[in-house]
Amino acid sequence: MEKQLATVESGTSTSITNTEDADRRLIEATTGRLCPSDDVKTTTFSAQQRSTYCGFVRRQLQPFIQGAAPLAARAGGRGQRDDVDALVDSFCKMACQLRTERRITIDVAVSNLPARGGEAADQSNVLARHEAFAMVGLATMLYLAIAPTLSDQFQISTPTCSMSGQNGMARVSLNRSSRPLGQLIRGFGTLLPSRGGAQSSRGGPETFDVGSINARVLCGIGGIFIEWVTAVGCHLHFDEQRTTLYLFALPSFCALHSAETAALFPIYRQYHEDYERPPGFDADAYFGEIERSFSFLFANARRARAQYRDSERAKAIRVVGGAGDPYLDELCGLSGRIRSGSAGRKLFSKSTDFPILSERISALQNYMRAKKPRNLKELFRDRRDTMSWYNYWPAILLALLAFIMTFISTITGIVQMVYSIKAYNAQQAEG
Repeated sequence: MEKQLATVESGTSTSITNTEDADRRLIEATTGRLCPSDDVKTTTFSAQQRSTYCGFVRRQLQPFIQGAAPLAARAGGRGQRDDVDALVDSFCKMACQLRTERRITIDVAVSNLPARGGEAADQSNVLARHEAFAMVGLATMLYLAIAPTLSDQFQISTPTCSMSGQNGMARVSLNRSSRPLGQLIRGFGTLLPSRGGAQSSRGGPETFDVGSINARVLCGIGGIFIEWVTAVGCHLHFDEQRTTLYLFALPSFCALHSAETAALFPIYRQYHEDYERPPGFDADAYFGEIERSFSFLFANARRARAQYRDSERAKAIRVVGGAGDPYLDELCGLSGRIRSGSAGRKLFSKSTDFPILSERISALQNYMRAKKPRNLKELFRDRRDTMSWYNYWPAILLALLAFIMTFISTITGIVQMVYSIKAYNAQQAEG
């Protein structure tokens, strides 16, 4: 086993012909842990989680194959990568570097990747730097790079929530490729939750009920639209101007990369300044909160589970591609099995359960506090204040029963009066 892990660390250039073996090697490279074969029963790695993440990586690398050759031709070269497997091989080397190099930069990463053939030297270096930058994004899931390109800027496409005021696409000069990765990535804005950051809302009750903030309530009463994203730092961010809530669509990535041996750990650990680091922040804690949040959003509320099944699931699949993420189905209660440790819970604590995401939850609470039901149907389904609901509706029911009884009594009195008049008239006629 030690020999196998040593092979992963060294990034030996071997031909990858079997997709299953390639996926296993990719996971070993990004997680730093041995990936058992499918016939070994383990809870550390799930075959579905592996295939979901690896399939996503392959789909994201495909544009380098489809579009890089024309770019290379424009640059005076004869071509680029042969296939996605070669890029996966390079991706594994990149992931190993992220884990082992203390001061990794894009330039250092490019120098350790296989040399290109065909392109002019300057253009080859530009393409290689863009390629390495895209691979870092896939290894950390902090962003998706725009690729392929001969631009003199690194470009990422990500939801508004991550852009600190910028919309759609952010750019950083290619000249920054010599800077440490953490510094380079921070140039794009807030890509991870930060204390007092873009969403520093506080307030709202410390303990909250599932009925007050599940997806059905947020969308039905709050008029919020859910947008599924692949940028892990956007999870649970609420854009009040667009009334849009962003949710991470690939929790299999979280389950696979929660150990400290993962390639992303050094970048996550070094991302924040001390004053802006959320309480207890590290990749493992953050990923745990992401998985746990699906319990109050969907899994532990019947109508919210139905909403995920009927509409949200299809939206998430379109974002991830392929068959979507089966682990997301599980976390949202679709499979009937919830492994996040929050199955059936109705009460959550922001400070205990969500210290990292607490400000984002507070933002939702503050927004929903001002929202009132717009009709009787919404009023009946609004159980954000359970005590008030159980006091209000029984009172309404009693009032309705009293009205019905009064109405029946009135009708009965009228009928009796009519019959009395008829009887009186009949007596008068006989007399």
